[in-house]
Amino acid sequence: MIGNKLGHYQITAHLGSGGMGEVYQAIDAKLGRSVAIKILPDAFARDADRLARFERSPSMKRSRLRSRLLMRLKQLIKKESFTGT
Repeated sequence: MIGNKLGHYQITAHLGSGGMGEVYQAIDAKLGRSVAIKILPDAFARDADRLARFERSPSMKRSRLRSRLLMRLKQLIKKESFTGT
């Protein structure tokens, strides 16, 4: 994954793994800044209930919760946008 592109994001490092997928550091080519990207396993992405739960989670929507441990969803990108280098 490192060195590959996902949409306009260039993957630069693997940050960790969890129950909902893999988290990578990437550079947003449009804004020129570092971002975190969470990549869901294929099984989760194909499961409408799990995908909806991911999209509803407090860290993925605009909410009044504020914490350095939470991030907001900026964009959902489908797997077809992934390109290797």
